[in-house]
Amino acid sequence: MKKSRVVMVALLLAGALLLGVTPARTQTSQDILAYYVTLDVASKKSEVMAKAMLMNEAERQVFWPVYDAYQRELTLVSNEREVLIQEYLKEAATLDNARAKVLIAKAFEIQERRAALLKRYAEELQKQLPGKLVLKFVQVELQLQHLTDLQVAGQLPDLR
Repeated sequence: MKKSRVVMVALLLAGALLLGVTPARTQTSQDILAYYVTLDVASKKSEVMAKAMLMNEAERQVFWPVYDAYQRELTLVSNEREVLIQEYLKEAATLDNARAKVLIAKAFEIQERRAALLKRYAEELQKQLPGKLVLKFVQVELQLQHLTDLQVAGQLPDLR
């Protein structure tokens, strides 16, 4: 548990550096964690990506239309995840093992689709942009996804 907390704080701090924000006070790692988990990563995603990518005009002309198409498709996958989360929240108190297995399968399927989507768009970008720039996109995108995942996980109830 302690190791996972350290990893979570490290991920959040890395994400915070990308977002360019700092907490008003940082007394403990739990204060830091609480601050960064409450940030609205989704609303700052394009801004963070723009700051992180450092592209010239020709690269921007290629990148942004592809990125926007990726975001539109990712939103559809994210909406399905939100439906799954709502199902889980509705059923959490009465969840049996059989239903839990169904929810697990759906969660992994959504996660796999999200990864496949990022891979497909990274491959598309690699046809037109330098590999290092595409790698930067994938790196930043994964960091933002991890932050968002941590925010979602923090809102889910514990099962007993």
